[in-house]
Amino acid sequence: MSRTPISPIDHIRQSTQQLVREYGRLQNGLDQVLSSSSVQCLLCLEQQGQLSAVSLVEHLGLDKSSVSRMLAKLKQTGEIEEFSSSEDGRVKLVCLTEQGLSTVHHIHRADQSQISAALQNLDEHGQQLILQGLALYIETLKNFRISATTIHTTNIQIVSGYQTGCVARLIDMLRQFYRMNSTSHDVIEIQFARELADFIGRLDQARNEIWFALHQNRIVGCVAIDAENLGNANAQLRWLMVDDIWRGQGIGQRLMSHAMQFCELHDFQAVETWLEQPYQAAKKLYEQYGFVYMSEQPVEYFGQIFTEQYYIKRIKDHTAKRGRRKKV
Repeated sequence: MSRTPISPIDHIRQSTQQLVREYGRLQNGLDQVLSSSSVQCLLCLEQQGQLSAVSLVEHLGLDKSSVSRMLAKLKQTGEIEEFSSSEDGRVKLVCLTEQGLSTVHHIHRADQSQISAALQNLDEHGQQLILQGLALYIETLKNFRISATTIHTTNIQIVSGYQTGCVARLIDMLRQFYRMNSTSHDVIEIQFARELADFIGRLDQARNEIWFALHQNRIVGCVAIDAENLGNANAQLRWLMVDDIWRGQGIGQRLMSHAMQFCELHDFQAVETWLEQPYQAAKKLYEQYGFVYMSEQPVEYFGQIFTEQYYIKRIKDHTAKRGRRKKV
């Protein structure tokens, strides 16, 4: 009975698995007690300089909880340090400490020694074949990943109106947005849930609306237009948020586009919004859609002090009277 020949795909899969195992054995021989993911994290920070936890999730291909636990351990052992971003005081960045740099240099020296010893019996041509094959394989996998991500993001659906479970989901997103700690949980639950519930109760008014970005029925972004909160002829843009993992992929622009089209359709004089100063990315989005900076003032949200900037987008060709927010 003849055996079914192994396909090239199966050969590549088996070779990849064996490569990971063999390289892992070399790593196990290094004089350090770090996990392979921790080693990759340190190497990534050496290359990038400083990153947020969200960026590390993307770079390392790990889930958020695993990265969070890993960073906590690396911080505890003195390999990394955490600090606030100069552009956004609520975003925490991590970088290598002097100890971390020393660890990375040791990893490089030991790793280079191991690989050199393993390849010493190969001539230059053989080494070049390995290099070319690995480079081609890595590029192929990378291109596939990028292509898959592009397809992934095109599956985002923008829907309007109340969605089941939206209050709980938006509370979770707000905690990420303001980088809340667990002690702020009650404040968020009470204040934000009250605000959102009040607004949802007014969605029967034609000039109030909320939009959600959905991926596989999970809310990953939102924005709302409130026609009543300011008490004038202007609309208030509220709760423009995108989940950390999905930022930078155009979801905010799609949500903003729906909101602005709605405002023009419903004959508002202007749209007003308030933005915490550190959020430069959101500021660029607002300016792209015609919002103009007017003023700023210090405010307190959930026990944290922020500089809040006031923006307005004029839709009608006359001066719009600024409204006064009843609530955030």
